[in-house]
Amino acid sequence: REFNNLKKMQQISHPQKVILATIPIATGILSLVGSLAIIFVLLKAKKGLSTTYRRLLFGMSVMDVFQSTAIALSTIPSPNNTPGAWLAIGNQATCDLQGIMYYGGAIGTSIYNCNLCIYFVLFVVKNISQTTMEKRVEPFFHSIPILYCLSSGVFLLVNRSFNSNGQICWIAHHPVGCKWNPSLKCTRGVNASKYRMVFQGTPIIVLFLIISATMAYLISAVRRTQRRTSHRRLSWSSSTKVQEQSIEQAKLYVLAYFLTFIFPFLYAIVASTSGGKVP
Repeated sequence: REFNNLKKMQQISHPQKVILATIPIATGILSLVGSLAIIFVLLKAKKGLSTTYRRLLFGMSVMDVFQSTAIALSTIPSPNNTPGAWLAIGNQATCDLQGIMYYGGAIGTSIYNCNLCIYFVLFVVKNISQTTMEKRVEPFFHSIPILYCLSSGVFLLVNRSFNSNGQICWIAHHPVGCKWNPSLKCTRGVNASKYRMVFQGTPIIVLFLIISATMAYLISAVRRTQRRTSHRRLSWSSSTKVQEQSIEQAKLYVLAYFLTFIFPFLYAIVASTSGGKVP
């Protein structure tokens, strides 16, 4: 049955191949422009990167630049002999580069988004000072995503796990379809399904849950504070206004993250419960 599904995937028409290759180019460019605009605004503003919040936003935007660039390149970096990949003019080196940019950018953006949610909880609910945040907490906010993406990315690169799946280079088996076709032997990415779940699927699920939990806690804590201070108008008008603004910012970032990663999240759930029977 899996082999028959693979044959159907390979029988798509040329116009369908063109559509599959061009849609990521359009969406990737839009995302890239948005992230570059955020970076430009942060660097040009009077405050620059003077606060933890602005540096976290800068780090998240840089990670998204890597991811968006990889998506915008679509099938172009794939080896020119990749079956079904329209516009594929690259080689294995360009495929490896796209794969590590796509993987590292996606995971790095997710971790930074999670760190932003934790930052809002520490700043709004726990009232941690900016000095304490910068000296004791912020180093972990940056070192964790950078070290994780670099170490896991190098591991996947060394194990030849970045390959084209016909649409983009990421953690995949090579040649395309070797996992399901008994007549094909996988020469690269032999453990791609396992590594995909360990290094991308599981982290996305965990980060998704942490972000949801921290947002729920943040909103609940601020609502409790508002109820306790509602009778003191001066207190409510000053501190609670800042809390409301922080919640709105957090909601927007989390909403953007959910809209971006809801499909990878669902894919990770399906992959973890299907015994590796998904591409």
